[in-house]
Amino acid sequence: MMRILKLTLLTVVFVVLSGCNEKLTQYKIDNLKVMGTVSHITVYSWADQKEDVFQSLEGFLKEKSDRLNRYNPLSEVSLFNQAKGEVKVSDDLYKIIEYALSVYRETRVFDITILPIIEIWDYKKGIVPSDSLIQQKLSETGAQNLILKPDLTVEKLKPVRIDLGGIAKGFLIQQAVFYLKENQKNSSGIVEIGGDLLTFGDKEWTIGIVHPKTKKPCIALNVKNKAVFTSGDYERFFEKNGKIYSHILNPLTGRPAEVKAHSVTVIGEDASISDGLATAFFILGPEKSFEIIKHYSDYSVFFIDEKGEVLKDENFPYELIFINEED
Repeated sequence: MMRILKLTLLTVVFVVLSGCNEKLTQYKIDNLKVMGTVSHITVYSWADQKEDVFQSLEGFLKEKSDRLNRYNPLSEVSLFNQAKGEVKVSDDLYKIIEYALSVYRETRVFDITILPIIEIWDYKKGIVPSDSLIQQKLSETGAQNLILKPDLTVEKLKPVRIDLGGIAKGFLIQQAVFYLKENQKNSSGIVEIGGDLLTFGDKEWTIGIVHPKTKKPCIALNVKNKAVFTSGDYERFFEKNGKIYSHILNPLTGRPAEVKAHSVTVIGEDASISDGLATAFFILGPEKSFEIIKHYSDYSVFFIDEKGEVLKDENFPYELIFINEED
């Protein structure tokens, strides 16, 4: 027997459960705002999870999401953006900045200080900012201006402002798994937000990737204790004068990333790192990404290029199962 669970209506990932007689628990958290966007969180678990564990998980994630939400003027991130010099931060904000800076050092294109650039690109109205405005705002960015210090202190060498949209989803998924492991011993399952996910426990899961253009399942692979994150050009964009503008901005140019592939999928140990790398690799394209992934022993990457072909890093350890339709 094989069952396919669609995680969300327009998801990037689906889950295939095969040959299992154990009871599957599914719990959903609806209308949780993640970085100002309404998200739906799904937890699949083979353990007999207690209802109160799931209910407390919702409050746990809401508290963390609210803290990291720049759209809330009273959130910790908003207050951090207003501050100058050395800033005392929470453990959550310190950790997520630490993760982000580690990806920045390896890729140079994952830069959480990109907020001034984000603010001048209006995707709803389809407005392209002038070259002079882009250059002006680029001068206000630079992740090298964030210095991690002891005692949960972050120093700003200049008053940069951060946006965590490229890594917050991964961080929240990772924190949710930590919470479930702590409160429900020996559990095995998946935490998923918007199609990106992290599997945990001693069960192997078959994860499928939906084609970015057709929205139909095209590839499946088996993973255990791994995060699976995908970025692609099927997401937010606008078209003007015949040109497509991706919502993923290149912090080196201040402009939307020049599309080198339809989608990129990163599989790795940590959801935060996988999230950041997926964003960076979409900007960089296959060639540069395959060089960088060599620095990450527990991570792998593959692309679906503009011809629909799959490109894998040279040490890709997973068997990709190509499928045409749902079984």
